[in-house]
Amino acid sequence: MDIVDKLRWIDSISLSTPPTQTKLGGRDIEAHFPGQLQHTPVGSCFTTTFRQQLAVADVLARSSGLLHLVGKDESLQTLDLRCAAFVDCETTGLAGGSGTYCFLVGIGTLVQGDVVIKQFFLRNFSEEPALLHAVREELSGCQGLVTYNGKAYDYPLLLTRFALRRMPAPQPLLHLDLLHAARRLWRDRIEAMTLNAMETQLLGIRRAQDIPGHLIPSLYFAYLRSRDAAQMPLVFEHNRQDILSLMHLAARLLQLHAQPDAFARQGDDLFALGRVYEDLRLFQRSAALYELARAKGLDARASTPALLRLSLCYKRLGHWDRAIALWEEMAAQGAAGVFPYVELAKYYEHRARQYQRAMELVDRALHALEVEESCGARWHAEEQRAQLLHRRRRLLAKMRNASIGQNSPLEDSRR
Repeated sequence: MDIVDKLRWIDSISLSTPPTQTKLGGRDIEAHFPGQLQHTPVGSCFTTTFRQQLAVADVLARSSGLLHLVGKDESLQTLDLRCAAFVDCETTGLAGGSGTYCFLVGIGTLVQGDVVIKQFFLRNFSEEPALLHAVREELSGCQGLVTYNGKAYDYPLLLTRFALRRMPAPQPLLHLDLLHAARRLWRDRIEAMTLNAMETQLLGIRRAQDIPGHLIPSLYFAYLRSRDAAQMPLVFEHNRQDILSLMHLAARLLQLHAQPDAFARQGDDLFALGRVYEDLRLFQRSAALYELARAKGLDARASTPALLRLSLCYKRLGHWDRAIALWEEMAAQGAAGVFPYVELAKYYEHRARQYQRAMELVDRALHALEVEESCGARWHAEEQRAQLLHRRRRLLAKMRNASIGQNSPLEDSRR
């Protein structure tokens, strides 16, 4: 089927099925899933509402003042999850683009300690204006969005549908994308950063009868052809579970930021959180997290990077005694290559002004570089050697100038 035939087929579905008509004797969505028609000025769409208690509701309710740290976005300082919409879309294709429809939009909100999830379903393409209108109305009372990869996929796709239908889009909202927050913390531990991977490997959630996401578009197209919605409840349930997982993931991130020593399961989580705060230039906080990570125990691959980052935090904070101790520890362990020697050389040259000591450290760094090259680590070796030799020449010049100054009669008279 080429693109022209596909467009004709879509048009035939849109025009042949009135928005309020149920086909094939009650086998459509109303017969399989509790819900009702939501009437709008541009037509009607099928909606369903689900409400349940949420164990982490109190955690989400205490989100104020933490979300800008979770999202690394200062604009999120004003966001309160009690006024946010947790959004997830099921679409007719995974690639996106102007030919992709959002046929099911789920919106979860917190209401008096419960989660209320409203789902808006497209029974045929002619109902899209009504669905978009209903979604816009639902979002109008919200302060911001919480999604998983929604900045790159769900929300831009929704905005595209509004544009193609020449309808006003929702007002700009604050947006917390949990994919980016999760990736910053767990990218070294969880290989596939999907929401399903977050559930199974991090949150301990197991879905009993879930349908794989890649099958959902084909199930929807089968429904459009047959008007038999027998499989659609599985899609609704998948969407509902995605929103609940969004809330649990948000709660886990908030707990980790609020009380890292209590909620970090291993030192690597504390190390990853320390990197986030270091990127935010909150060096006192990141140093404390790196120390906690070392105390709790780190994976062998993270041990040296943690020492390196901790030493630089202490350097930026002016805690030179702690930084020097860590650089000397790394040098004694033969860890981090030339890094500890270079940092010690910088300290003795620029702050202690002990040029001979700095020269010794530069020579040790050159030797460490030769060892690295002999082991096959040649990345940036020439650049590092050039920098070390430049530093060595500068130190020699400073040592000569210092010696001349000490022996100068004019200098002696000034003393």
